[in-house]
Amino acid sequence: RGVSQVNSAISDMDQITQSNAAGSEELAASSQELNSQSLVMNGLMGDLVGVVSGEAAKAEGLRRHSAMAAERKTHNMKRISSAKNLTAKHTSSASQTLIPFDDDNNSGNN
Repeated sequence: RGVSQVNSAISDMDQITQSNAAGSEELAASSQELNSQSLVMNGLMGDLVGVVSGEAAKAEGLRRHSAMAAERKTHNMKRISSAKNLTAKHTSSASQTLIPFDDDNNSGNN
């Protein structure tokens, strides 16, 4: 009965993992499409600023955009590094709480 329950739990976890992976792939595709559209919009806005305010204003806007993009990239790298550290810390603390299966068999023999 215990093995059946473990198999059922593993099957449930597998289904959830596959569902999460599919959702992550959809989110990544949507994010990529949104990023592409934002780059097009940014180019169009730059052209509009160039027409309305002149090329000097357009150049200044491009300079500010480049600075903000570099800052976002740095922030994202820090966030990814933090997430990796948190995952590693969680994994190591979780492994300390696991009970080996062979302890169940030996406990009745003492």
